[in-house]
Amino acid sequence: MGSATDLIQERKGFMITLHLNNLRFSHGGKEKELTYDFVFSNEQPVAIQGESGVGKTTFLDLIAGFLKPYGGEIYMTDKGEKKSLAALAYLRQDAPLFDHLSVQKNIAFSRASPKEILETAEGLGVADLLQKKTGELSGGQRQRVLLAQTLLQKRPLVLLDEPFKGLDQENKERAVKVVKSLTEHKGQLLIFTTHDEREIEALGGKKVLL
Repeated sequence: MGSATDLIQERKGFMITLHLNNLRFSHGGKEKELTYDFVFSNEQPVAIQGESGVGKTTFLDLIAGFLKPYGGEIYMTDKGEKKSLAALAYLRQDAPLFDHLSVQKNIAFSRASPKEILETAEGLGVADLLQKKTGELSGGQRQRVLLAQTLLQKRPLVLLDEPFKGLDQENKERAVKVVKSLTEHKGQLLIFTTHDEREIEALGGKKVLL
């Protein structure tokens, strides 16, 4: 049996699709019912947009299984076969790090090789922090470490909730390049939320307005 890296490389060139068929959800009470009916593929990144409170994070949480819809169907296909939605990597806005561990060890939870970790850390500008404990990092540094940890997971579907929030322009540009390079190389389906048109343009994203 091939390694996880072999499997993700084999997927490149094959269509990965995510199907949300009449998916319905409400937080209860007087909250408006949210309905989603989409098909996305790995041919192009998907940029989820909308005003604050419209349900962008809810949308990702439903895909990831953190929330359960009360109607409709959601599933993924890979090479034409239905796959479990457990095969995804998700960077949430409240994602934690183990502050007592080094940056290197936190990123290593992705099961990436030391070479992959170093190369990605260099791309994100955190290679000099690999031996530091994450509890010593600034907010922007933590965000880049979380990005590395998420992107290096060998998953066909990648969800990023405002992944560049809190980064200065230089580090945002670095991070966008790394996200684009890694997801394109692995043939992953990338879905991300953002308010920034420049991020969408740089990633070549298809806009979806909720």
